[in-house]
Amino acid sequence: MRTTSFTIYDQISRALQQTMADLSAISNRLSSGKKISRPSDDVIGTIKALDYKLSIDLNDRYQSNIADVRNRFDFTDKVLSSASDTLSSLGRIASQGASGELSADERTAFAGQVIQYRDILTSLANSKYLDKYVFSGYKTDTQAFDPATFAYQGDSGISNVPIDQNTNMPINFAGNSVFSLPLTAAQTVQLPGGGSIQYTAGAPGTTTTNVAILDAGNNIVDQFSYDNFMQMADIMATALNANDTRRISALVQPLLDARTHIQTVQAENGVRENAIDDQNTRLTSFNLSLQNSLSATEDADMTETITDLQKTSVALRALQQASARILSQSLLDFLK
Repeated sequence: MRTTSFTIYDQISRALQQTMADLSAISNRLSSGKKISRPSDDVIGTIKALDYKLSIDLNDRYQSNIADVRNRFDFTDKVLSSASDTLSSLGRIASQGASGELSADERTAFAGQVIQYRDILTSLANSKYLDKYVFSGYKTDTQAFDPATFAYQGDSGISNVPIDQNTNMPINFAGNSVFSLPLTAAQTVQLPGGGSIQYTAGAPGTTTTNVAILDAGNNIVDQFSYDNFMQMADIMATALNANDTRRISALVQPLLDARTHIQTVQAENGVRENAIDDQNTRLTSFNLSLQNSLSATEDADMTETITDLQKTSVALRALQQASARILSQSLLDFLK
């Protein structure tokens, strides 16, 4: 008799504990909104949820990189736009100065403007973004161009930032490829009234352009060289002060080419900007899909959970009532 009573008590106790545990789990599911509160609740679901979360975190980091890179591209675009405008102004002055019709005062005034434009170009080429020099290659703590000699002081390093698992985006342009335009082949421009200007590339690996001015008999009457657009402007300022129309004429076409080159770099910057915008859109869409999958894996169905809670609560009350009657009857039988 005692054995039977203890057996009944043990079964009732186990049933009550299990039902209360079920009720606690359902209550936790209702309060947290999650159907997985620990790995043992759903091992496979836990693994899937972890994979989704890792992918979302990784995409968030890529999108953070994209936001930083986009700001840099916007900054670079403004710098290049200003450089293009400055070169356009220098080109107009060169065209006027080459005519030889300027008075001494006009030449002096134009020379002063050219020096200002030269300094503006130098400042733009030495632009800093987040306290780093933009056009210095890897040497971001060094000015790209020497403010006195205009010589390039950076390197050709191109930095890349990951914007996807298998995609890196170059984020900079080396200054010697932006503010210089090395010749790929010799060029000759004929001068009105005879004579010509010959442009040849300097030593291999340099951005130097050698300029030779020839008379009608193909005799060299002047020659000079430059490595970048700032040096071109510096030479033009000196030529204006000296009323050296031959040198000014020799700089007209290079300045036009310089502006075209800057606009080409600006266009490439725009292509990169469009590419990261497209990638950002893809990552946003991908993350939304991952979030939906994560929600389907670990989020509880509230309607189903409330129904389960009601059913379990009813079952617990019924079990408690039945237990009270059974245990009372068993106690009376024992006392007899």
